[in-house]
Amino acid sequence: MPKLYLTLVLIFCLHICAFSQSDSTRLTTIDAKLQKQNATHPAEKAYLQFNKPAYNTGDTIWFKGYVTVGAAHQPSALSGVLYVDLIDGKDNIIKTLQLKNDNGVSAGDFVVNEKVPPGNYRIRAYTAWMRNAGTEYFFNTTIPVGDMKTNAVFVNPSYTISTNANGEVINAKLAYTDKFGHPYSRREVTYEIKADSNTLYTGKGITDASGNLLFSFPGKTAPGQHITVSSHFKISGDIIINKITPINVANDNIDIQFFPEGGQLVNDVRSKVAFKAIGTNGLGADVKGVIIDNANNEVAYFQSQHAGMGVFAFTPQSGKTYTAKITLADNLMVTTRLPAIAAKGFVLAVNNNDSAKITIRVATNAATLQEKQGSAFSIVGQSGGVVYFTSAGKLDNASFNIVVPKNRFPAGIAQFTLFSAANEPLNERVAFIQNNTGLLNLNLSSPKTSYAAKEKVGLALAAKDNAGKPVSGNFSLTVFNDDITPVNENDENTILSNILLTSDLKGYIESPNYYFNKVSDQTRADLDMLMLTQGYRRFEWKEIMADKYPAITFKPERSLSLSGTLTVSGQPVAKAKVTSFSLLNNSSADTISNDQGKFTLAGINIIDTATLIIQARKEERTKDIKIVLDSKSTPAINKNTAGLENGFVPPVLNTANAADTVQLAVSIKNNKLKAARNIALDEVTVKARRNAGTELAPWMTTVTHSANLNGLGHADMVIGAKDIQDCFDLFTCMINKIPGILHSPDGNNMYFASNMGKSLSGGVNSPSTPSTGGASTGGVGNGASGSSNNTSGKGKSAPAPLPVSKPSIMFIQYMLDGVFTTPENLATVNPRDVETIEVLKSNSYLNVYGTQASGGLILITSRFGSLDPTENFANKVSPGVITTKFKGYYPSKAFYIPKYTPANINTADNRDAIYWNPNVTTNDNGTFPVEYFNSDIKGSYRAVIEGIDDDGNIGRFVYRYKVE
Repeated sequence: MPKLYLTLVLIFCLHICAFSQSDSTRLTTIDAKLQKQNATHPAEKAYLQFNKPAYNTGDTIWFKGYVTVGAAHQPSALSGVLYVDLIDGKDNIIKTLQLKNDNGVSAGDFVVNEKVPPGNYRIRAYTAWMRNAGTEYFFNTTIPVGDMKTNAVFVNPSYTISTNANGEVINAKLAYTDKFGHPYSRREVTYEIKADSNTLYTGKGITDASGNLLFSFPGKTAPGQHITVSSHFKISGDIIINKITPINVANDNIDIQFFPEGGQLVNDVRSKVAFKAIGTNGLGADVKGVIIDNANNEVAYFQSQHAGMGVFAFTPQSGKTYTAKITLADNLMVTTRLPAIAAKGFVLAVNNNDSAKITIRVATNAATLQEKQGSAFSIVGQSGGVVYFTSAGKLDNASFNIVVPKNRFPAGIAQFTLFSAANEPLNERVAFIQNNTGLLNLNLSSPKTSYAAKEKVGLALAAKDNAGKPVSGNFSLTVFNDDITPVNENDENTILSNILLTSDLKGYIESPNYYFNKVSDQTRADLDMLMLTQGYRRFEWKEIMADKYPAITFKPERSLSLSGTLTVSGQPVAKAKVTSFSLLNNSSADTISNDQGKFTLAGINIIDTATLIIQARKEERTKDIKIVLDSKSTPAINKNTAGLENGFVPPVLNTANAADTVQLAVSIKNNKLKAARNIALDEVTVKARRNAGTELAPWMTTVTHSANLNGLGHADMVIGAKDIQDCFDLFTCMINKIPGILHSPDGNNMYFASNMGKSLSGGVNSPSTPSTGGASTGGVGNGASGSSNNTSGKGKSAPAPLPVSKPSIMFIQYMLDGVFTTPENLATVNPRDVETIEVLKSNSYLNVYGTQASGGLILITSRFGSLDPTENFANKVSPGVITTKFKGYYPSKAFYIPKYTPANINTADNRDAIYWNPNVTTNDNGTFPVEYFNSDIKGSYRAVIEGIDDDGNIGRFVYRYKVE
């Protein structure tokens, strides 16, 4: 074999040398095209590690986010924001988090309270840049959420198919057990058979002594529909537990597709053909069958090997057509045509069985050889958009082999493409390179393998590269009770299976960790079948060779931003300054609108939700500017097929004892009462907070509606209706209730004592509603004293006049129900008609109003004003200024880790999630010490560490110990 290997390489090398100049030019062109694709469209990938595989109501779903970019999977600095959606079983987004992606990592959490119903929930993660590739490349995983009721009953389904005079019949057996495998015998069950959301059949029955419910129903359904059984299991009395169980049967609605290796079948060329059979629940189905030609001769036999996938080989003959006769469960038969056979062409095959090398075989038939003999060709191997292998030659024979060392490629999907002399892609084949290139060697160790309850545990993390050198990196570590929350390791979504495999493939990948968990010849063969049937479609060679690169709709988000449009009378306003202010952290951002009036305020660094004030200014047109903010779009939600799987691992049947329904009923009732009390307390707390006053000062009166641009109740002082209901007139009230307020010398205006001696050097803009009295509408604006010709002072109780001081006094401005007004108008307002008075005197509250209210502002909201708290007052009270609620970065919480001492060692601790740390950073020695305490719950504990270093090397390690 070594001699043959050298001979093949030498023969091929002669072809390359003979055509080196032209071949080099063609290969350089191909490489340049791909480099441009990679430079302009770098691929980002998102992955989330969770602190455990399943949750109950009342839990918190903790997770760590990783975002990588490029072929080397380096931590991404391209995007600064990671979006994480929690999606229910009906494909509705429940909550979206915006996480700050800091050098490729982030952390977040979802609280699953008692109001969230049990079921399978989906969590997806993506960046704005990833939206250009499509939702198929988002991170997606299904998380089961249960409660005491749903976790009390497990359903293990099995099905057979038979036929009668009316056609196909599905015979179902649902085995109901508790979490210990004890059967629920003699229990009443009602059920509905559903195709997607449509109910097909209903029925009821009683479980037998082994907890089995047996029933049958017609099996004919519409192709592509997912069949489920919704069963309502009666524990006792009025306690009913609802379960949804997918039906996965290989009936005649099965979807089976055939995939010739290299993309096509060619006459007289032996080819491998892979197939994939999908059942009614979207998962792989077991099938077998034969391939027959049009003369009814059997030419090949096939049978699925893993997840409905299989492979066979045959040589198609000229002039013949081929059909697959597929045998389903219980000998049901279906037929389907194989793909058309090409009269001329090439077959590109890959042998990936050797751990050290890949053998590529290119074959053709006599007709093609005669037509193309002597033609130049090339083969390119790329991974992640980077070319790692090229070769070129001349077609002299009907077939030839090329041997490629695997160590040229990083771990992951490699794509091999055969190009013609005109750089036209003819065939392609993807293969998975399963080596250690780009992988970390992680290890968790402990001095003991068995601990006591509440005993302190010490774990040591060691991180090394594949050469054995220590590395510093960013990791996340979780420890949970493996008995309480069991996991099927093959079904897990890990950093390895995601970054290296599923993130590059479209469609749902069943049991992704199966290919990484316990690697063997069988898993490698099954992974190669996945490559043949799922395929790699990050880009299309034909498109980029023609310089047709994908359009970029979504730009990378370096930070949170806000965009919109400025107009005056419907026309765009260009080159206007737009500024945003946040009262939460006193931050600001500014930009200039473009020729279309569009603007984007970037670099908004806000945690949680805050009120933003958006201000647009352009010389004389400021007062007429209308600001319209863009709405943020949400990516489409693909139909969830993964969620049809049962997320909880069913226990092994244990018939030694029957399930205790009496004790279960008592526990469920007690838990329901406890949950009701918790919800009631939550509601009381919310109501109490709502009436306690503003978030700025608890003693203040609550503001339910207001035109305050700073937000409801965001003021230096708030006076409520009950405090002024006995006042004779409004101005007397304000003099008596507002500290430091004084009358002007003529008695027509008021000002704050703190503003005595202050002036405005540049004048003040007049308020939008012209004043007929003593407001600072003319004199202050042009440098005069600010006094007024109106001296009536109606309705005011004035102190002794103060001498006029120069420079001029800055008088208080007034707004009634969002409109600037004058003291004369306010004098007619009955105090009993006032809901609240908000006093703004500090610069932090007055800045939003600009120079219109430099001397202070009193906002009066009447009982007859707008009662709609969502009304946008900004456009009518202050042109060129609006306010908006801005959703900032999610403020992730800290995971609680108790510390036990002799003083608190007897505290009950029933945690199943023991430790979670999303910020494990190894030092230069590649180490990190971990310490925590076990809970009271005994059993097997599972510690999982995952992460990445600065160079993009990724790793994962699982460690187990006992608590006895």
